[in-house]
Amino acid sequence: MRGFLLCLGVFYLLLPTASFAQTLSNVTVKFESGLIAVHYDIESPDPSQLFEFYLYGSHDNYSSPLMEVTGDVGQKVSSGRQKVIYWDARKEFGNFKGDVNLKIKGDFYTPLVAYNDFINDQKIKKSKTMNITWEPVAEFEELTFEIVKNGSPITRKISIRNSGKYTWTVPGNYKAGDGYRVKLGSKENPMKYELSDEFTIKRKVPTLLKIAPVVVAGGVFVIMMGGDESPGGQETDESIPDPPNP
Repeated sequence: MRGFLLCLGVFYLLLPTASFAQTLSNVTVKFESGLIAVHYDIESPDPSQLFEFYLYGSHDNYSSPLMEVTGDVGQKVSSGRQKVIYWDARKEFGNFKGDVNLKIKGDFYTPLVAYNDFINDQKIKKSKTMNITWEPVAEFEELTFEIVKNGSPITRKISIRNSGKYTWTVPGNYKAGDGYRVKLGSKENPMKYELSDEFTIKRKVPTLLKIAPVVVAGGVFVIMMGGDESPGGQETDESIPDPPNP
C-alpha cells in the first residue's frame, strides 16, 4: 500500500442488546491483499434470522457507513462462522494519512419499506404514470427514490416523503425492455434500501404499427417503418405523418 498510511485503532462493536451481543465472537481485523478484512462469527438459535451490519470510521465521527465494502456486510446477512467484511480503504479515502478507528453497527434485519401491489414483470408504456405505494416500516420522514436497470441507476437520486405513495412518469426517451426496478433508500444510510419487483417499459406505439403512407404514381402504398433506436440507446417515438397533398 505504497503512499497510503492507515493506522487502525481499537475495533468497536455497537449492538442493540446484550442478547444480540452474545451471538458475536472471534472478531479480528487485519490486512489481506491490500484490503482491510474484518472477520467475525455470528450465531443465532434461529437459523432463518437475518441481520444487517455496517462498518463505520472515526474520520467522520462514525456518522456515515463506509461504502467501499464487500462481503458479509449490509442487509440480509445470515448467521454463521467465518464471516468477513472487506474494506478498500485506498478507494474510499485516496491518499489518506492518519489514524482511523473502526466500528461495526449491527441489528436484526428490518425491511425499510414493504411494497404494495407490485406485480413482478408488470408492463408500463413510455410517458405513462406509475403509482408506487408501500408500507413505511422504518420511521424515516424522507426516503431516496431512483430507478435502476439490471442493478445500475439510470435516474438521478431524489428525496421524497415517506408517505407510502409516489407517482412516477416514465420518460419518453427510456429504452424499452425489462430489468427495471424502483429503489427506495435511507437518506442516512445509503447501504439500506429496498428494491421492487422488476417491471418492463414498453413503446408507446408497437414497432409494427409505425407506418407511413407514401403517394406513388397510381395509388397510395403503405410502407412499414422500423423501430430503430436513436444514438445513445434512447428510442424515438415518432407519430404517424400526414399524407402529402395530391
